[in-house]
Amino acid sequence: MNLVHLTSALKLYLEAALLLAIVAAILACLRVCLFRWPRAMRFSGAVALANLMLVLALTFPLVLSAVPKESLIRPAAQTWSGSIKGQMPALRITFPISTSAQSAQGPEGVELGYSVVLLVVAVLFLGGLLAHVRLWLRLKALSRAIAGYPVLRSIGRVRIRAAEGGGAPFAAHVSGRAEVVLPADIIERPEPMRIALRHELQHHRARDTGWLYLHESIRAAFFWSPAVPILIRTIQEFQEFACDEALIGRRGISPRAYGRCLIEAAESALRPRFVAAGTAGMSVGTRGDHLKRRIEMLFEHKGRKSVASTGIGVAVVALGALATVAFAAKSAVQDRSLTRSEAERFAAIASKGARVPLDVNEQVLARLNRLAGTPEGRRTVRDARSRLPRYQTMFEAAASRHGMPLELVAVAMFESGLRNDAVSPPPYRAAGLWQFIPETARSYGLVVDGTRDERKDPELATDAAMRYLKNLHERFGDWRLAMKAYNEGERRVERLMKEHGTRDPWALERVSSTAGYLAGAVAMMIVLKNPELTESFEAPGASVLWKAEDRRQELPRPRMARATEGEEEPAIRTVPN
Repeated sequence: MNLVHLTSALKLYLEAALLLAIVAAILACLRVCLFRWPRAMRFSGAVALANLMLVLALTFPLVLSAVPKESLIRPAAQTWSGSIKGQMPALRITFPISTSAQSAQGPEGVELGYSVVLLVVAVLFLGGLLAHVRLWLRLKALSRAIAGYPVLRSIGRVRIRAAEGGGAPFAAHVSGRAEVVLPADIIERPEPMRIALRHELQHHRARDTGWLYLHESIRAAFFWSPAVPILIRTIQEFQEFACDEALIGRRGISPRAYGRCLIEAAESALRPRFVAAGTAGMSVGTRGDHLKRRIEMLFEHKGRKSVASTGIGVAVVALGALATVAFAAKSAVQDRSLTRSEAERFAAIASKGARVPLDVNEQVLARLNRLAGTPEGRRTVRDARSRLPRYQTMFEAAASRHGMPLELVAVAMFESGLRNDAVSPPPYRAAGLWQFIPETARSYGLVVDGTRDERKDPELATDAAMRYLKNLHERFGDWRLAMKAYNEGERRVERLMKEHGTRDPWALERVSSTAGYLAGAVAMMIVLKNPELTESFEAPGASVLWKAEDRRQELPRPRMARATEGEEEPAIRTVPN
């Protein structure tokens, strides 16, 4: 799995964790409101709302991934992706710099290698896996314990069992059957047994025992989050209040007797007893103020009716708050990478009037995202475009004179960033706008000696580059092969075509020692015709979080050697940063 997939999965996971924390906060506020204004909403409605919000918190990140980028609000951070063959991926977090002097140096920040990102994902995955294994073992222990209790009675798919010793009654859904376990000391007393049995059957009727499996799985998946246990505990307390609410006032149930059962359950919760995941019982929420509130509700219930419109309003506000936070979280850190369809749309714009085929494939898409997405790529393109006016007339005249496509100017932009003083290190010593090596420059009439270097004469170098590219096109009959030969040399390209039996430039690009050069040149042509690619994505004053597959090479600055006819092509090298 590459860095792009890892960071995308990690982003969705962390968004879900954030939304679960928000749900925990909303439910905590709702609990306070229901204690203070009991007519605002029935607890059964609160349980349904809590479970709905739980599901939405897990699904919102994935659903919002389909929302068009243009519909999101301005981001506080951005993610970008790109890939460069043979380099170690890295995740960089950069921050804006206010002063103009610092801005010229580019954004500062920290960089996390692929191994660090992989370690974080591995810790979260393994931690969640171990937590789920522990949950599975606890559920197996619950199943074995329940199977050891004698069955008192079966009613449809519900089995009522008796447990020896103390403890509180509980309900669980095991092996496709609803189970109710009553302590033996309660069975001997008809009234407490009837109340406890009805309470636990109400849990099954409300499907609380089924939801508990999802609750426990979420607890295991987000084992590190302190908000998740609070969230699950709050929902379980709502379930108990909802059971109390459903049973109070029924014929045959005395509030006093029900209160005594709650107190006994609270006492049993203080004694050592069997505790298992996936169970619901009267002892949940029977400590401190919660027990006091449950007993008070027994005597307040008579004549109390909730206001339906108020409950609907509470639900709308809670769901609206969750949706707002989910949308804000998705907008705050956006993946601004171009998709294949978006890149094709920009390529179609750039192709109008162009003679060079502007293909879009995975190689071009990766380079395009790097040029448009990384701080170095955007800065280099903007700097090259700022230098273009001083050479534009010269480029247009040379292209017209030789009948060449004007979009080949992008080759010079990709080679040198239109920096006439650019020089690559030995052994190739490429120089000038078009990065000629000495041998190729001399073969096209440029003087390169100890006292004079016409490669740094923009007009002479441009004229030589046009003649060179024109000869390459006449030789190969394809502008893409001509650009590839401009980078690698004619003999190397011919040898690749012979060895692999193809003239497809992209097939040759994949097996070339300079894989990425042709894709970079084509991407530069697309960017050149679509200036908004490097100007509109980065919001002013926003941090930039981006993913890049190569942190050692600053694009677009490959200082490539040129090989002329009859000479052996040297290996390609890149100028180190």
